[in-house]
Amino acid sequence: MRIGTWNVEYADESRLDSLRQVLANNSADIWVLTETHDDLVPANCANVVHSEPRPKNWWKIRPGSRWVSIWSKYPIIKRLVLDSGDNERSVMALIDLGETKSLLVYGTVLPWKDDRKIAGWSEHERIIPMQGAEWLELRENYPDTPL
Repeated sequence: MRIGTWNVEYADESRLDSLRQVLANNSADIWVLTETHDDLVPANCANVVHSEPRPKNWWKIRPGSRWVSIWSKYPIIKRLVLDSGDNERSVMALIDLGETKSLLVYGTVLPWKDDRKIAGWSEHERIIPMQGAEWLELRENYPDTPL
């Protein structure tokens, strides 16, 4: 199984064809695309779960922008939502691999130094333990499913 991750910087319309070509040339069974757009669909991955729509607080954001999308060639059983989860910047999927096998996939965008107009890395340091708790909750809820 090949899992690809890529921050596509909102898949600007002028770059869509080039981005699609890179996805096609680097075929994966599951793609976790960050800072993405609904128009960017990997050729062999028809199943998708998205994070909530990205708020328009930057000029590159247009309708259909997302922090993260998980695209899969395998059927997606369901999008997982945790009470403590960050549904804006993260998305989780339970994927059916067939033969009674499944896989948990977690996609996220971490805050960076100047994110949310907070100086330094304090937001990054705040989010890391929260995501660790999300991973732990996923492990507890799905103890026999790889993450």
